[in-house]
Amino acid sequence: NDELDELQGLVPSTRTLIWDVRDLDDPILVREFQSENRASDHNLYIRGNLMYQSNYQSGLRVLDISDYENPQEVAYFDTVPGEDLPGMGGSWSNYPFFSSGVIIVTSGNEGLFVVRKRERTPVS
Repeated sequence: NDELDELQGLVPSTRTLIWDVRDLDDPILVREFQSENRASDHNLYIRGNLMYQSNYQSGLRVLDISDYENPQEVAYFDTVPGEDLPGMGGSWSNYPFFSSGVIIVTSGNEGLFVVRKRERTPVS
């Protein structure tokens, strides 16, 4: 969740570090999750087994972390359609804590979005 590593070209794509901090005197790096795009990551929040990431130009990204060693992206909402490049424009933060399931997503120039995660419908 360090937006500068993408911006400075230190990593090839959006990177999220997952730490086990049960022992605050001895945090353990569990996993380094690499996304498929290059957007800078920013504010993230965890509710239950889902991690809600505001990843600037690639918008809101939702990861299932029930198996925290192998997170899987399960949903997204792109607030800035186009190429997902490193930088500070786009989704700055989100709020996934409403009991209704509504998620608020803020995006610098694009405004405020009110969304809700839906379960995927299998294609037959």
